[in-house]
Amino acid sequence: MHFRITTAQTDLMQADIPTVSTQLSLAETQQTALEDVIAELESSSNDLFTKLQP
Repeated sequence: MHFRITTAQTDLMQADIPTVSTQLSLAETQQTALEDVIAELESSSNDLFTKLQP
């Protein structure tokens, strides 16, 4: 177990901070967009089946 913790600590210390920061930012943006879509689809006037009508 101690070896795994040491390995994890080493990985974190060697992380490319700008890359990790960009990935986190993109993940947060995607989560926000997904939450917005879900909220839009959950509203009674904009259900998914209404959106699919021609």
